[in-house]
Amino acid sequence: MKGKYSASLAFFALVAFLIIPSYTFASGIGSSSIQLTQSSANLSVGGSASVGYTVKLVSGTPWGTTLNIVNKNQLLADGITLTLSNSYGDPTYSGTLGISASSSAKPGAYNILLNATGDDPSSSNAALSLTIFSKASNATTSTTTIPQAPAVFTLFNASTSSINATKGGFLSVKSFDGVAVNVTIPADTFANVSGTLLSKYNFTLAIFTVSNLALPPNESNYNMAYGFAYEVNGKITPAISFVNKLGKNQPVITTAAYPPTWGSWTYFGGSLSANGTTYTGGAYKFKDAWTYNATAKTISNDQFFKPVMWVFTFAPAANVSSTTVPSTTTTTPTTVPYTAPSASKPPYAAIAVVVIILVLIAAFFAFKKK
Repeated sequence: MKGKYSASLAFFALVAFLIIPSYTFASGIGSSSIQLTQSSANLSVGGSASVGYTVKLVSGTPWGTTLNIVNKNQLLADGITLTLSNSYGDPTYSGTLGISASSSAKPGAYNILLNATGDDPSSSNAALSLTIFSKASNATTSTTTIPQAPAVFTLFNASTSSINATKGGFLSVKSFDGVAVNVTIPADTFANVSGTLLSKYNFTLAIFTVSNLALPPNESNYNMAYGFAYEVNGKITPAISFVNKLGKNQPVITTAAYPPTWGSWTYFGGSLSANGTTYTGGAYKFKDAWTYNATAKTISNDQFFKPVMWVFTFAPAANVSSTTVPSTTTTTPTTVPYTAPSASKPPYAAIAVVVIILVLIAAFFAFKKK
């Protein structure tokens, strides 16, 4: 009888071994990916925005998965607050990432990293490129009025090239938002300095952050990006012109990978420091005309023929807003944290109880026969 008892236990142990693992490990464990409604966002100091996201099931069975902001605390220390409207659920589910920049946030480029953990983790982080721009001051300006306190342009990045007028040249400099401003100097472009045509000169393309500068006239609802300037032999001044060999104006060509909501204003009248790191004062003069290339997704200008300062601004449509976030009414998670599994999932606990009862019954009958 002892042998039959042992055989019965072995049989039911085998049944338990075959049943429990097949449900415990074959379902509810998979992988997910994080999809954002856009890859980048622009924001002014003191402003806020939102971006939609979706935690999408890639493989396996949907199970409780948590969305995390990997570098949330690091960005908080930089004055950037991040929130998730929905951080837990069975993928696929969606939500909104809220972004807020405090008044003390430093203008610059940042990356926001998201990952998913739990039973359906993401295999890699999702990244959102965030650029924070300076906020315009409240001072009133016009084309002939200088702000009460002079504007200050601080050098961020620059490139200088020695130009041979007969050959022309090309320069490219990245701004703090990661976008390059490119300038092409056509062949036979001379620098007219006090009536003298220079066939050789140093051309500098410079990017500046801006402080204490109001928005241009009639653009109070716009956002200010940054300043950029041409320099000839270290000078920013409308007294110098780019001309051809006949002395006629010869514009250089400027391009940048920005949407058509971006544009610029010509700005001069200030002074460049001796070391070239700051440009102080000046005033807006007129709005510039840019052309958008929908194929290349760039804006371009072929009218600039003086080494002066320009200020990039962009319309509100260039900002991230809640209108770009997809509705989440049809993608609400089927579960909430720490609730019982849905009916579609294997009842692990029930299966285990049934197996244990069967083993006990078998043991009871085996013992009774003995």
